[in-house]
Amino acid sequence: MRTSLCAVSLALAPMLLAGCPRGLVGGSASGSASVQVGATVSIPDPPASTATPIDDRGQAEVKLAACARGDVAAQVTIVSDFVDSCHEMIVCGGLTNQFGVAIVSVLLSAALGKDLAIGSITYQGDGVYKVGDVMTMTLVLGRDTSWGKVGDVIPFDVMRLDSYFTEATVTASASVSIGPGGRETKQQLTVSFAGVGPGVELLGLGPNPASGVKVDFHEVARSLGGAIQTANVITVDDRKGESHIGYHLTSAPQRFGELLGHAPQGMTLASVDATRGTQRIEVTGWGMQFQPGSSGTLDGTIDLTVHGDFDYRVHLGYPHRKEPDVTLACP
Repeated sequence: MRTSLCAVSLALAPMLLAGCPRGLVGGSASGSASVQVGATVSIPDPPASTATPIDDRGQAEVKLAACARGDVAAQVTIVSDFVDSCHEMIVCGGLTNQFGVAIVSVLLSAALGKDLAIGSITYQGDGVYKVGDVMTMTLVLGRDTSWGKVGDVIPFDVMRLDSYFTEATVTASASVSIGPGGRETKQQLTVSFAGVGPGVELLGLGPNPASGVKVDFHEVARSLGGAIQTANVITVDDRKGESHIGYHLTSAPQRFGELLGHAPQGMTLASVDATRGTQRIEVTGWGMQFQPGSSGTLDGTIDLTVHGDFDYRVHLGYPHRKEPDVTLACP
């Protein structure tokens, strides 16, 4: 059984924007070819791979004829289980982006009366958010404020309106004008409040805005996207039949505005524990990143040596695709 709630969580964040008029939201709340609301950069997606994946697993007896012994198909099962577990990188990478959209849209969600909570993402304190049983996100500053420097932990829940304003009322309006570039839609938020919280500076309004302040939704979203970074830890503990696939990944702090603009998110392997009976996987090479554009894909390579009744090598190549090329070879 897989210990993972990422797949459940992925569908929840867009509910914050569900039912919102198209003119008010703008951008994209899901993976698409266009950058998402709150993006601070715009990075072209790598061209999608349309080639049929290479998969040596169906020819394992031929590919490993020089070194194989015993039941070759059974000996290759651990590779299939490892590949299946790697899909968590796509699910959790996508969830990070969805959480980013929810964060940069916090004021608009309040104006529309949306519940800001995401069921399986819970704030643990000290800037840490728990995502099911698989991932934690630690949010840190992406720019200096009066209360912290770049890289310092953001010590409050960024999904709570009172982290920005106390006793606040937020209203939204949209206006359309015809400019040199054609039809232009502007989304304005008006915020009335009794006081401010520490998060107000993340909105780009300074430490002491006046009640009744009017702000452009996209400007606030971009300010939040540039002010908040996420550092992720993914811990997979996956059991499939006789296989146990466990690994621990980390991602360096990265601004949500970069991720929402389709900047890739690196995923560094910290440790791996993958076994099946007497077999054991050794990771000999790792260079993986999640590509947020399109529907979310992986780019990079993983090199493995499988130790057991006989040893063999595995190369997994992800050419901007969800599924890898899988090649097998003798040592």
